[in-house]
Amino acid sequence: MMRCVLNGAALAAIALLLPGCAATVVKALPTLDCPVAPELLQARCAAPAPLADGINYGQVLQIAQQDRKALADCGAREAALVQSVQACRQAIARYNQAVADSERAVNAPR
Repeated sequence: MMRCVLNGAALAAIALLLPGCAATVVKALPTLDCPVAPELLQARCAAPAPLADGINYGQVLQIAQQDRKALADCGAREAALVQSVQACRQAIARYNQAVADSERAVNAPR
């Protein structure tokens, strides 16, 4: 009787160790890259041009046009930066989904 218990215990121990002998393949996930151009991060908006005392109306209009162009350029850079951040967030979401899928596959019952 004791011999059956030992054999049963030995078989149970072997059965527990067998899955550890199986080859485990680890799939490398792609690296995460956020496509934000460095020049977008370094660029700053131009300050409004100062209005000096004694300038005429034509000069005021010229300064206003320069300021308007600078503001439009700033808005275009901001839009490009927002687009880059959104692309980065999407890349992070895809990466997190790949990690979650990988974890589910590894932890799935066999």
